[in-house]
Amino acid sequence: MNDTDIVAPMLDAVQGRLGISIPAENWPVMARTALRILGEVYRENARRERGEYRDPPERDPALLAPLTAGGHTGVARPMPDGTAELPVAAPTQAAASPLLSEELEQAKQRRLRAGCDPKTLRDMDVAVRLFTEIVGDLRIGEIQWTDVAAFRDQAMALPYLHGKGIFRLSANQAIELADAIDEGNQALVAEILGPKRAEAAMRRRPVERISKKTINKHLSNLKFIIKAWCDKHVAQKRTPFDGEFIPKKEAAADARVFRVALSDEDIKALFGSPRFLGHDDDPLRAIPGSTLIKDSRFWVPLIGIHQGMRLEEILQLKPSDVETIDGVVIFTIGKSPDFRVKSEFSRR
Repeated sequence: MNDTDIVAPMLDAVQGRLGISIPAENWPVMARTALRILGEVYRENARRERGEYRDPPERDPALLAPLTAGGHTGVARPMPDGTAELPVAAPTQAAASPLLSEELEQAKQRRLRAGCDPKTLRDMDVAVRLFTEIVGDLRIGEIQWTDVAAFRDQAMALPYLHGKGIFRLSANQAIELADAIDEGNQALVAEILGPKRAEAAMRRRPVERISKKTINKHLSNLKFIIKAWCDKHVAQKRTPFDGEFIPKKEAAADARVFRVALSDEDIKALFGSPRFLGHDDDPLRAIPGSTLIKDSRFWVPLIGIHQGMRLEEILQLKPSDVETIDGVVIFTIGKSPDFRVKSEFSRR
């Protein structure tokens, strides 16, 4: 839900009643928070209409906390186990802690020692870049759960194609552009992209936004980056990212990609094709012939269907990774230290 016009009158009424003025830089976060609250109100009303009643949740301290520069409120948040979240660290330790961008390099070295794949390192870079663009490059000891919540809520408005094409912009600029397209504000789109590109951009309406599963991936990478420092300096070994993940069921329901298993007919068509039975000199190996080249394009699909291994694992296999144990031929995954695996548990 990104139509902040719905809640603008509500926020105006709040400002008038309390005699306050919401700073322009805080307006997007306030508007999206109000949208979430409004959505929950509608869902609760729908449940009651179905005869489903439940105890009201405790009031969220975030709604009671005053806005301060940088989003730091010092509010202790109730955790799932019923205890209160302690401050991330003592003030002196927090002030001396490294910046998130500085800790990133240390975290990447830990990932490399664990044998992670290059994509994981790129994902860590993206997560830190987004966090610093939306919230700021904070010292990791000073990051509070309010900063994490602000990042999560604002990041959910990012266009799905952020970083590509017309959305090759900073996070906040990409959100502004996507909102302008969805609102039909061609003048603002033209101001951002120029008149020539604006007309084509307007045809992208509505703009698909980033999935909740991707948001959780960013939160997971950010948590990993600061966890080593928090384990050393925080009494309860907690990070401000604990409790801020989108529930798995909610994230799964928002999935953009649905994997469907191949049918028996699909499998027969694939492995009954010329690529596996014999082909001519056609580069695509789609025309029947007497040639059968047994290279990676031949073996990778066969290994995949019989072993259920990750594609990245299959493509790294070497002859030395094939062994015979008790008369059974097996593959060893991650036996050599240069074999990239998703995690240490993937070595087998």
